[in-house]
Amino acid sequence: MADPVTAQTTGNVRPSLTHTTIGVIATNLDFNKGDLTKLAEVAHGGAAKVIHPYHTTEDGDVLYAVSTRRLKLHGDQIQGDIALAGIMGAEVRSKPSCGP
Repeated sequence: MADPVTAQTTGNVRPSLTHTTIGVIATNLDFNKGDLTKLAEVAHGGAAKVIHPYHTTEDGDVLYAVSTRRLKLHGDQIQGDIALAGIMGAEVRSKPSCGP
């Protein structure tokens, strides 16, 4: 394994050391911290479909889930909405984004 400092000075930088992906899945649903963690986990798979390598130990790839908590749900509806929101997030993240 190449030393990262040496690799940078010689121009032989591994791709996983030069690319970082940061994403946000935002919702207005009233999800707690655990719900948002699950949402991010499910949506995380979408990015892995189009970014290679993704989420290695050497990069800073991360996906956050946040909520305004304005839309209140009741009972079993919450679990279904976490799954649905995660699936939708994965679908969005699986689409290549337009660069700057």
